[in-house]
Amino acid sequence: MKPRKTLGARRLWRVLAVVLSCLALSACAGLGIRRDADAEQAAQRLALAWTPPAGYKALGSMKYRGPGGSFSGRAAWMAAPPDRLRVEILSPFGQPAFRMAADGERLYLDIPGEDRIRDLSAQGPALEKILGADVSVEELISILSGRPLVPEFSTARWEKPGPAFPGASRVLALAGWFGRDLLRVGLTRDDRPMRAVYYGPAGEARAEVGFTPSGAEPSLVLYGKGGGILLVEAQRLWEDTDFSEGAFTLAPVEKTP
Repeated sequence: MKPRKTLGARRLWRVLAVVLSCLALSACAGLGIRRDADAEQAAQRLALAWTPPAGYKALGSMKYRGPGGSFSGRAAWMAAPPDRLRVEILSPFGQPAFRMAADGERLYLDIPGEDRIRDLSAQGPALEKILGADVSVEELISILSGRPLVPEFSTARWEKPGPAFPGASRVLALAGWFGRDLLRVGLTRDDRPMRAVYYGPAGEARAEVGFTPSGAEPSLVLYGKGGGILLVEAQRLWEDTDFSEGAFTLAPVEKTP
């Protein structure tokens, strides 16, 4: 079994990522690419402020609609960043209708109508295997905590808010090499995040995060490549590290009828 990434290691990696981004920005300056120091600093502040908690639990709702059908229900989820997650969608009677767990190496799925629990690799864009969404387990954990990951970027700039960011005072835009869009964050006048949008390789939106004024009850939209959309609304979210043994696994055995 490979060593597990700790939250401390994750925080160290975030700091290193910020440093690497700064070095990349310095290289851009050497190539004559225009830099925006204020935008760079704002991005660095977000990267540090959005470090996920050591653990959290949440209650809310989830809705999915796509070519293969749709479902909705009350939901509960918990996570131990950076890579352990459990999600349960409840039936109207309060029983689990769908379960998903990730233990850092494996992804387990308990899907209605199937007689076995799926056991998949949790590496890479794991949700693409389920909903077609190009989002990793680690990204999903950070997004569901209300503190989404800030990707490594090459350039940062300020943009005027358009129709995609109603009510925002300004928009922080991060781009990778060759100007590829990575993330845009709409900010209020006092620089509180209102909405964040992640972009895929072709410039398509792959995930959105909405923030309440308190920042404690985030909402999430995941866009699947096949046209599916997953909507998540957190109604209550609190920090908690009290997890039972086996909380992030599901036994890959035949289910009882």
